Amino acid sequence: MIYRKVDENGLWIEDVNFDFPPVIYDEEMNIIPNPQYRAEDVPSGFVLPKWNGTDWVEGGVKPAETIHLKTIEEEVVEIQATQTKVVDALLGIMGVTL
Repeated sequence: MIYRKVDENGLWIEDVNFDFPPVIYDEEMNIIPNPQYRAEDVPSGFVLPKWNGTDWVEGGVKPAETIHLKTIEEEVVEIQATQTKVVDALLGIMGVTL
């Protein structure tokens, strides 16, 4: 059976397969369910599932999509590098060395 392993804050860590329900012993040596593992399925759509003690809730924030727009300086550097490669290639074809 698949169990959801959670950390001390209830945040989902990973799914784990056990043949038997995971258990621990309390102070009186009674067998109790291990609270670090949840049998309840995590609903789809969560970025970072979190077990709040009764239900799965959203525990994280969806990362914002970032778009990196090149600066003019970055574009100039790329163009200059390309020009250098083209000139080097042409000089190599012509047999000219600098």
